[in-house]
Amino acid sequence: MLKNGKGTKEVAELLGVSEQVLYNWKSKENGLSASENSVELKAAREEAEQLRKRMKEAERERDIGKRPDGAEPGAGGRHHLRAAQRR
Repeated sequence: MLKNGKGTKEVAELLGVSEQVLYNWKSKENGLSASENSVELKAAREEAEQLRKRMKEAERERDIGKRPDGAEPGAGGRHHLRAAQRR
């Protein structure tokens, strides 16, 4: 559907069927039932969420190393800047 630049909604309207019917057809074409497709989608979304969390943590760890005093960004605010300036 998206290969030709048309979205699912547009294709469904052109064919006079619901979007769900298109998803069901696609699932059958791929050899998966609608419920199997739903389970796979849920698993993919959960994995994406876990990866987002891991990326945020890695970015936070990376940013700690960028601070001259090693403090976590946002921790202490201006107080840490003043202390670093006095050194």
